Amino acid sequence: MLKPAANNLNPSACAPFSVYDDYSELPTAIKQAEQGATARAMADFTRRTTRLAFVIALGLLLLSLALSAAMGFRAVTRSQANYSAFRSDLSRFASADSSILELRSIDAGTYTVYLDSSYWENAASTERAAYCENLNSAVDSLCHEYNLLGRREQAQLYYYDQDGAMLAAPGDDLQSVLMR
Repeated sequence: MLKPAANNLNPSACAPFSVYDDYSELPTAIKQAEQGATARAMADFTRRTTRLAFVIALGLLLLSLALSAAMGFRAVTRSQANYSAFRSDLSRFASADSSILELRSIDAGTYTVYLDSSYWENAASTERAAYCENLNSAVDSLCHEYNLLGRREQAQLYYYDQDGAMLAAPGDDLQSVLMR
């Protein structure tokens, strides 16, 4: 037989006479205030976090729109490269210098210059370096004039003699890359 719950040392949930069923615990005013404060704090945190995420997403959207508008504006306003006019000016420039036998364009920024061997052999190393530097800057300015290179790019010139031996290569300091 079952004993009443008061005498039962191990009350279970299915005991017919449970002490806990008679006295259900109602939250006190302090407990209600704590629960309300916790709920308000969580709501404030959620609201602030949502607002911050929205502001960040809106900022990234505006930044990407501004960048794409700037790139589109640059693409529209930048004049296109005129390769035929550049080639004719480059050949006119090469024919004006008697020491240049041939000036070939490998691509938009790389060129090979074939020089007369007698000029190169009769010049001192400082004259060779100055000649290479002047020719580099002239071809570089011509490339920039026809929009073949970007603002920070430079033309790369490789110098060869008439037999095909390399005389100079591009570098930061042309005197250090003179081959012979």
